[in-house]
Amino acid sequence: MKSIYNHLVDWGISDPDFIFLNYNKSYTINDVLYQVETLSKPLKYIPDDYIGIHINSSIDTIFLYLACIKNNKTPILIPTTISKSQLDYLISHYQIKHIISEWISKSLFDQGSVIYYLEELINSSRGCGVSPNSNSNSNPESILFTSGSMGHPKAVSLDLKNFYHSSLAWNKKIEFNFNDSYLLCLPLYHISGLSILYRAIYCKFNICIIDSYRDIPLNSGTIISLVPSLLHRLIKDASNIDKLSSLRAIIIGGEPADLSLLEKSLEMDLNIFICYGMTETCSGIAGFWIKNHPNKLSSAGQPFDGVDISIEKGYIAIDSNMNMRGYYMDKDCNSKIITSDLGNIENNFIYVTGREKNIAISGGENINTDYVKNILLKHNAIQSVSIKINKDIKWGEIIEADLEVNTNKVSIQDIKDWCHTHIPRYAIPKIMRIVTK
Repeated sequence: MKSIYNHLVDWGISDPDFIFLNYNKSYTINDVLYQVETLSKPLKYIPDDYIGIHINSSIDTIFLYLACIKNNKTPILIPTTISKSQLDYLISHYQIKHIISEWISKSLFDQGSVIYYLEELINSSRGCGVSPNSNSNSNPESILFTSGSMGHPKAVSLDLKNFYHSSLAWNKKIEFNFNDSYLLCLPLYHISGLSILYRAIYCKFNICIIDSYRDIPLNSGTIISLVPSLLHRLIKDASNIDKLSSLRAIIIGGEPADLSLLEKSLEMDLNIFICYGMTETCSGIAGFWIKNHPNKLSSAGQPFDGVDISIEKGYIAIDSNMNMRGYYMDKDCNSKIITSDLGNIENNFIYVTGREKNIAISGGENINTDYVKNILLKHNAIQSVSIKINKDIKWGEIIEADLEVNTNKVSIQDIKDWCHTHIPRYAIPKIMRIVTK
């Protein structure tokens, strides 16, 4: 199967001046290929088939990602929002020996891995010869991390065929076209962000990168992917309505959307497509246009072409050629995936009715409450922790923590500051209270 980089090369031959990326300036396909080739020169000297990418910028991540693919190296996309302790764990546990990052993140890395800084790679690439792309890599296409429903993030190995079949299935639902501009405000280290890159190259449309959902009204575009919490924030501000109304597709996923949010979207005549999927299934594998099925707002949609969804012992099971190879450094997955979501199927619509009791989904991220509790208990001043999951219209769900402490010299702000170095930002309890017995 031809690599995604070589698909881009072929596109560049037929239409080199097509504006493929927008971010502060426009990048034609030729411009992108030049950036990729420039970065790929020093990458060929890295003595490993696996390269960690820890970069804040989406545009630089795209260039580096494609440069890795060009050199038959597997990019490991490391979240930039995790705490240093989790970063240390990922590097150690998954034996990530070579990492590309930025000078601004230098303090995050200890000895043990070789760190290449993007600023230095760009300088070192000058004058190097261009290495050919043999496209013979039998390793995974890429490795992404889940939010960590068991605590620490799990590394998911995805193959090129997963992205290929996913892109084709999405194209049948959304019908991408040459005039589309996909507003990308989700990070590339999430499958919801990375899959957009593949869809754009396979289906030939433009990507417009934006740094924040607040910039959405300032950019032209036809399609966007959002988690429900972002759509909720946008709808609250009347100045965003005209932009949202102009989009031909607003793809909502990552977590169940609140029924009132979807009803409001129908009232506003927004073109909402609900999807259901996960990193392990290489993005969405089910969905529906809510305008076409306004009486199905509580469902997760219908299976995409090539996807078989069943219920096994109450849990949603997925069998598809989009299913992951397996978890990295674990055995490959050669059968269906049994999710942690409880559900049922009615008239070919999937309904998620619950999940394992210790898992919350907040802002599109899975949070294991046992993991958060165990980390909080490591704080010297905390004696006991009680955590509960509550529904929230903005975040979908939030976790709250009641803390019993052994001193009156510690404040909630002290504990929050400590959390930022030990717990991923998304997993820090939204509400914390100091309680006494």
